[in-house]
Amino acid sequence: MDRFALQYTDEKDRSLGLAGMAVSMVVWEGKDMLAEINIDAEPGQGMTFTPDFHFSGNPRMSARIVWHQMIKQYELSTAMLLGNIMCRSYIGKGHSLSSSVNSLMRAMARDEGKEVCSLDDDEINHIYEKTFNYLERIFTHHAVLPIIDEFSTSLIKRRKLSATEAFELLEALQ
Repeated sequence: MDRFALQYTDEKDRSLGLAGMAVSMVVWEGKDMLAEINIDAEPGQGMTFTPDFHFSGNPRMSARIVWHQMIKQYELSTAMLLGNIMCRSYIGKGHSLSSSVNSLMRAMARDEGKEVCSLDDDEINHIYEKTFNYLERIFTHHAVLPIIDEFSTSLIKRRKLSATEAFELLEALQ
């Protein structure tokens, strides 16, 4: 599979990808982990996160709490990956995801699930399907298009959005 299929084609495409990631942070309750969105940052660096996003554990926490935190982090990163691609495809291009892009995203989620959380394929598939189905309903809902369009336009115009500014633009999702 070709990872180039996931590369941004232009500034509008990138702004939609970042918007999709921000939407995912809203619906996966990760708002407190975003610091800033910057369309001019290097690819892969458009979102700046708070230290909480990079959870590395705490020796004083129980193994169960650490495990649940790692799973929550994995779900959020899967949602951000899917949100980026779905927003660009459904809203930017007006069509559903190709099977090859979906397979590539599933493989990326599988690799991370195995590496970071030592999940088995059934657990990974469950998380992926749950995340995919939920975000697909969001990005295909007619009321989301104007919210994403305003977000994308604002990001292109301002070049940077603080977390507060970003989530104010997405407030209608609540």
